[in-house]
Amino acid sequence: GEYRRTEGKDWVYLGTRLYITRGANGLEGEIRKGEQVIERFALDFVTQKTAVSRNFSLPRSIHFKFLSGGEISDLYIGDRKYSRITEEYHKKYGLLNSSENEISFHFPRDWNIIWEDLNFEGSNSSSENETIRGRVFEAEKEPEAYFQELFPDHQVIHTGQHLSEIHGNYHWQELAIVSSNEGSSYQHLLCVTKREQANYLIVLTTQENLTRSTIAVIPTLLGTFAWRE
Repeated sequence: GEYRRTEGKDWVYLGTRLYITRGANGLEGEIRKGEQVIERFALDFVTQKTAVSRNFSLPRSIHFKFLSGGEISDLYIGDRKYSRITEEYHKKYGLLNSSENEISFHFPRDWNIIWEDLNFEGSNSSSENETIRGRVFEAEKEPEAYFQELFPDHQVIHTGQHLSEIHGNYHWQELAIVSSNEGSSYQHLLCVTKREQANYLIVLTTQENLTRSTIAVIPTLLGTFAWRE
């Protein structure tokens, strides 16, 4: 099967995928970052749930996590967790690319996205009150300043704590904001990552449950976000 790295602190493996296939001598693993192969190894099983990686480097233990029906959901190599990409995942999420393929990420198939160069705007097809924007900014700003530029007619009611998380290949700053406009209240989640020459900002906005919207969209988007040179 195919797995994506969902936990772990080793920066070498940020944004990697693990592919397990059956070779002539049994199961083999290959870890890739984009088109680059980071590591190859054979799997030497000790039990049904544990194996050892065999290659030129030191062997490492691999632990598999199973669902109640017997399907593999995750596996662990040291402190790295890889989550299996199932058919259900591909049914729910699709790969989106900007016009020149500079930016790509996985996104729910029931959302609509319109690109303009590297910027995008999207909405949930089943809820007109949920929207998302992506913007390139050449100048680095505080998240609140980005917000005021994108939502000049909104009055900020509450600002949450600044958070910092690593998702996929990038280090993201996150900030939740509650605002009002024309008698309606809105919740926003701002996520921004830095590049050498520019920053990329993603803003999820909803009038409904921000937590539910965030869980459905943000982790997969940030975890699969790729910005090519």
